[in-house]
Amino acid sequence: MDTELKIPEERLAQLDRHFDAIHAIILARQHPVTGLLPASTAVTVHGDYTDAWVRDNVYSIYAVWGLTLAYQRHAPDHRRTRELEHSVVRLMRGLLASMMSQAEKVERFKHTQNPLDALHAKYETATGRPIVADDQWGHLQLDATSLYLLTLAQMIAGGIDLIWSPIEVAFIQNLIYYIGRAYRTPDYGIWERGHKMNLGNREINSSSVGIALAALEALDGFDLYGSRGDRTTQVHVLPDEIARARITLHSLLPWESASKEVDAATLAVIGFPAFAVDDEELTEKTRSRIVERLQGRYGCKRFLRDGHQTVLEDTNRLYYEPSELKIFEHIECEWPLFFTYLLLDAHYREESETAAEYRTRLESLEEKRDGVGLLPELYYVPASSIEAEKKIPAAKPACLMRMFRWCGLKVSGGWASCWRMGFSSAAIWILWDAIAGERNLRSPSKPLFLRRISRRRPIWRTLASSSNAWRSWKRSNSGRRRNSPNFMPRKARFRH
Repeated sequence: MDTELKIPEERLAQLDRHFDAIHAIILARQHPVTGLLPASTAVTVHGDYTDAWVRDNVYSIYAVWGLTLAYQRHAPDHRRTRELEHSVVRLMRGLLASMMSQAEKVERFKHTQNPLDALHAKYETATGRPIVADDQWGHLQLDATSLYLLTLAQMIAGGIDLIWSPIEVAFIQNLIYYIGRAYRTPDYGIWERGHKMNLGNREINSSSVGIALAALEALDGFDLYGSRGDRTTQVHVLPDEIARARITLHSLLPWESASKEVDAATLAVIGFPAFAVDDEELTEKTRSRIVERLQGRYGCKRFLRDGHQTVLEDTNRLYYEPSELKIFEHIECEWPLFFTYLLLDAHYREESETAAEYRTRLESLEEKRDGVGLLPELYYVPASSIEAEKKIPAAKPACLMRMFRWCGLKVSGGWASCWRMGFSSAAIWILWDAIAGERNLRSPSKPLFLRRISRRRPIWRTLASSSNAWRSWKRSNSGRRRNSPNFMPRKARFRH
């Protein structure tokens, strides 16, 4: 057979295998009427996950969109190209319809900034209607709304027709106003509970500000009709809101918030999908802190002393007592999901060895279910191994303890409900391969003209030697701990 014909056939067979995996895990669960996806089919002590979270839906449809781009490139006339694109349209417009049903809340929130006037974070999968009362959930999650807007702009720029009427254009413009003051609007954040104590206190979060900044930059002057619009279909952003969001983000990082000195959620800000930080030094500092303090054998911890889904967590209440947080130290769950962020980040930075390392890590964690490779939601320390796990880490060096006291760092626990659907590992590779040639959908190359403003910077300069000593110790100690023959294995937890 001629080589020129053989290569496309092999590639098409590969795409078909990816399609089968994505259909079994994601598309088979898409509701035929609303187009929404349930977070999972599980109902556990942590909640009913059959609802449709905005954030979960957008991240889930990225895999479908990635496969759509791959089919468009290699088999544009294939019937699955149309099927996949329409699955993307149905979900994005399903979320739009759910949010438009709360248009009056968006209008009120612009004036009141009251969290009870916020858009809901999740909806009923079958109807698209609100499922939880305004005061029964931490609905104010600006990162979720911002992620939707950012993805909407990327998809329209990629040729998908998502906005169909002037009313929808006006609503998207209102959503831009809704997230425009993210730089000074405390929200409940990606983990939905605000402060790490889970007391319902909102914070300004880097992950929310960063994705809001990316969405504002992407939508400024953007035509929602694509190449077929005019001035009336363009949306606009106040320049001051972009500048203030950038200043706030650069002042916060590498912190996530006042209560979280390190959080794996900021990976989405410094890399895919937001690419919101132009300062390479700050990006590297944030990434290094996450890898050094949160990365483990099975994934990354969400943040330090995170009690969510550990065996010691009291599932009968959401909050933690201040004295209770210490019991979660060193036994925080590890989430393989964050390896996918680090994989994509290394790919965009063209660090092939690092990307290959994380791909190998993910493949080692992959488990076959019905012939499809899945990544567990998380790994937890079983009750029988807790004491042994806590004894493995060595004592922290004195320089670190001084640095904690001088800078007033705080570490606590948290709660989450993100990305519960059992992702096909094939979807990760599809997204990686499909976006390889699509980096310019939103370029992060704008020059940084507003430098970081931080009153703490002189303190950090003073502590430079102590900080370097901590990083050197942490790298060596983390390696010993993960590779030690006494390292206690964790158990995987799936949610289907």
